[in-house]
Amino acid sequence: MGQSIVRWLAYPDTWDFTDNIEPDAQNPHVSGNGYATSVWDVSPDTWAHHYEIYSTPPSISAAGFSRTNIWDTDASNVVLTCEVTSDGGIGINYALIVNGVDITSGDTQSTPADLSLQISTENLTLTDNTVLLTVTDANGLTNTFSYSIIKEDRDTFTFQRRFQHDLSPTTTGDVILDHGEGFTFEGEGAGEVSLQVPTEGKAKIQSIEVEASEDKEEEIEIAEDMIFKYAVGEGRVHEYQLDLNRFKDILSISSNLKQGGD
Repeated sequence: MGQSIVRWLAYPDTWDFTDNIEPDAQNPHVSGNGYATSVWDVSPDTWAHHYEIYSTPPSISAAGFSRTNIWDTDASNVVLTCEVTSDGGIGINYALIVNGVDITSGDTQSTPADLSLQISTENLTLTDNTVLLTVTDANGLTNTFSYSIIKEDRDTFTFQRRFQHDLSPTTTGDVILDHGEGFTFEGEGAGEVSLQVPTEGKAKIQSIEVEASEDKEEEIEIAEDMIFKYAVGEGRVHEYQLDLNRFKDILSISSNLKQGGD
């Protein structure tokens, strides 16, 4: 009688079968995310194999926009970047949809793949704009990523910046963007996040509202005058530093502006 060997690997879920029985036996070989079993029937001298393959949808990670808030006067494109991976590194098809309108589509021959997709400001309307990215792999499995870009009037008196997927703010020190969460620290440390708040036609910034993780919100009154830094054309740049170390992950910051001024 011959000898049979079955090898099983828990991860990845693949198995290799080697059979020394002759002459009727067959050597099935299946690889995939799933399970497989082999049954030997001594009469006749054959092997039956049963398997089922499981697949997971492609993954979309590190999604971020060059800006998530734009002024109605902005003309430069908004760029969405992300990384897409799929089981076995198979290729994917993608489509970018803004407010229900197809903007662009394409495919990659393999993954992981880094996508960089342009969104014209002409495709964005005032207030909220829904951006939807759909990714489908060769097995027909689909995943999506959705977020809103806000196009706002520059004369607004309430200025909000959301940080979950915004790549535009300048950071220093140990501050990092945790995609999908907001700004936080990489371990322990210190750092800064710089935001530009236009104040044409406003007297000054009256208060700052901070939204953080764990449903924590706080309004901070700006009682002191901001520090003048330098002039830009007919305007002036002032700076105010906020101590936000008591917050964990900062999701958004809103500035409430007082009417009047130059």
